[in-house]
Formats: sequence, C-alpha cells, structure tokens
Amino acid sequence: MTNIAKDLVFFKQRRVLANINGYKRPKVLLVDIDGTVIKPTIKMFTLTEETFGRETVEKIEREKIRPLRKALARGEISFERYLLTLSEINVELGQSYQDYKDFFFGLVAKGFVNEPLIRALGTLRREDGVKVIFLTSNLKIYGEIISDNVLKLLGEKGTFDGCVGEERRFDKHGKGKAVRVQMIISHRNATYKGIRFRTKLAAIQDHFKKNDIRVKASEVAVISDADTALMKQFGLGGLVLYPWKNLSDQFKRIEYVRNARKGLFDFCIDYREGKDLATAQKKWELVLRDPNMLRLSDASIRKMLQ
Repeated sequence: MTNIAKDLVFFKQRRVLANINGYKRPKVLLVDIDGTVIKPTIKMFTLTEETFGRETVEKIEREKIRPLRKALARGEISFERYLLTLSEINVELGQSYQDYKDFFFGLVAKGFVNEPLIRALGTLRREDGVKVIFLTSNLKIYGEIISDNVLKLLGEKGTFDGCVGEERRFDKHGKGKAVRVQMIISHRNATYKGIRFRTKLAAIQDHFKKNDIRVKASEVAVISDADTALMKQFGLGGLVLYPWKNLSDQFKRIEYVRNARKGLFDFCIDYREGKDLATAQKKWELVLRDPNMLRLSDASIRKMLQ
C-alpha cells in the first residue's frame, strides 16, 4: 500500500470516528502561509525577482542553486548543508525587514491574499479568543509581518499570534537586514555548524512552550493547501482547494500539493470555479467554531449559509 493510500485510509477512518465521537472545538489554529494565506498563483522567489530582476534570479539559480542541488542528489553534501547554503544565499542578497514588509503590503494590494480565510480568522480571534499562529518553511519574520498587519490592511481590527518558521537575526534591532541564520525548518531535528534544524512539528511545540500555550493535540486545527503530515498530528485538518489552473508551475510540481487534493483532509473549502466563494468566510467560521457541523453534508452546510 502506498503512503497516499494509507493517508486516505487514515482520514476516512478519522471522519467516521468523528461522526461517532465528534471533533473537539479548536483552541489554536495553525495556518499555513505559502499557498494558503498567500494564493499559490505567485512564484517562489518573487520578492527576489522584484528586487533584483529576473536576470539576477536566473544567474543565482544557474551558478549557485543548481550545482548545489546536483551535489545533494549525488550524495556529496548533507541535506542540512543544502538547506543552510540556500539560506546563506538569501542572507547574502541583503534583503531587509522593510523589503519583506513592502512585498507583503504589495501582495495585499494586488489581491493575492486569501481574504475569506483571513477575515474568518480575525472574527474567531476577536470573538472566540482562538489563537491563530502562522506556519511557513520560509522566514518567520515574514509571517510575523503578516500576523501584525494583514487584518488592518483588509480594514479589520486586531492582530494574530505570531509565526513559526526559519529564524534569522536582523541588524538594527531586528528592523534592518538579515545578518545570519539561527534556525531552519527541516525534515528532521539536527544541529549543523551551530545552526539548529527543527521539523515543523518540533518548532510548533517549541513555540507553544515559549508562549505557554497549553492545549491537547485534539484542540488544535491545521489549515493548509497541502500539509497532510501536519494535519495528521492534530485534531482537525482543513484544506484550501484552489483551482488547479490558478496554481503556479512551481506549486503544480510539488508532489504533496497534488496528493493533498485527493482527499487527505477532514474538510475542505472549495475555491474551484467559485464553488464555496460566496459563503467561504461564513463556512470557515462555522466549521472552525463547531467542527461537528461536518456531520452534515457539504450541500446542507452551503444551503444553511446562503
């Protein structure tokens, strides 16, 4: 049996058990940034391309990243060295806190943010006291910029509860340019050249401990466009199902993005052909407030919200 088949069985069984025993109401929402909060229509390295131009990005890919990738494939370097070198290349580019902030503000202005989800999360944060923590394999400070600003940029009140992601030290009291890497999100926990490598799950647990967040796994929900593995660790997994034609070529090539769309979730909000867009915000709020609404059919829920 393939892994995806096993995962399908896992989620099917969990949905059956939930109809009997119920889901617990989430106290913490872990929300993926890349491809979920930020629509997967934009390319990776868009900030670098906007700042330095396509030719510079292509030169970095050709002269630094491609040889590094080949060395990894040949077993000449460890995965930790590969990830660390990629991060050091980004640090060398000299992008600053303000660069990341300007970039995100620009994405909002261009409509690249999942507004129904963000507005629903803001309502749940204000009215229900649910903690909302963003997740990324990329830069933590970028997620913190989103956490602090996205509601205000959409005309809403409030902020969210930070981000888990790669940690770098920035000069000028954290508001200048990145100067070195401190922690990297990886597929295993390790230390290499004094740099900590943490799985996303371990980094989440570190965040919970540091911020004195005490919840059971069943009281945590994950919202993503693909992170099935993380959804399995907690009590509820909600998938944002974007139209395939709107995904960038880079997202289309990611295997776990393709696999997640085959049913590896507890529920999904379907953005394809506008299926759920009319009621998306209400549906997010309804299900995340009371996941046991999922005992109803999807058609019944949509009818209820119209």
